[in-house]
Amino acid sequence: MTTPGDPETILRRFRQRILDLEAENVSLREQVERLQQVRADLPLAGLVQSVGLAAVLGEATMRDRVVSSISVSAQTYLVTSEGGVGVRFQPPELAERPEGLSTTSFELAKVPAAEGAAPRSLYAVLEDKQRLYGLEPWSGFDDAVPLVTELARLLADAGTWSVPLLARAAATVAQLERKLATAAVPGRPADSIRAFRDAIGALGELAKELSSKPVPVGGDALRLAAALDATTAAAARLTP
Repeated sequence: MTTPGDPETILRRFRQRILDLEAENVSLREQVERLQQVRADLPLAGLVQSVGLAAVLGEATMRDRVVSSISVSAQTYLVTSEGGVGVRFQPPELAERPEGLSTTSFELAKVPAAEGAAPRSLYAVLEDKQRLYGLEPWSGFDDAVPLVTELARLLADAGTWSVPLLARAAATVAQLERKLATAAVPGRPADSIRAFRDAIGALGELAKELSSKPVPVGGDALRLAAALDATTAAAARLTP
């Protein structure tokens, strides 16, 4: 006969407690695995947003072409997430188990801009800027050479464009254009020089903002194109 306080009883209870904890641990691991299987890779809205950004950046690399619409159809799991509906792509370990997969499809169609308000292609904007600074009187300034070189490098790397990369490049362009504005073109109107400097300042501020933006969107690339185009237009007004 054993008593609650004797060593044999204590040891038996201790061993049972270990077994109970091991069972709880296994149960918790199974729950975590189930939660990981239903956790969304990203919100559905995030998927749409990323496709839209990819379309804008792709279109930006073409001088005279536009992406009028883009459609996506993918096999995913639809799950709930903090933002509402989320999607999870099928992991490799479940490739042979199609249970629960749904077809997630959507289409993005461009709404035509008002006449005369359509944004210019970023590729065209950069080409025009490169062409301007390669001509007199701008080519006579020392800072025009690294600016034209930077623009040529950016155009050559169009296949790698992303909003952070473009923001960093825009900051470099703004810095070099600021040096040109300091040199200015002799005999040009003061208000035109001021407008050039203001456009450069706006480009620099936008580049700074987008460099630290955690989740860029397609509109950010369009804003950069417009700001880069504005400095080119202001510089062209200074050209005799």
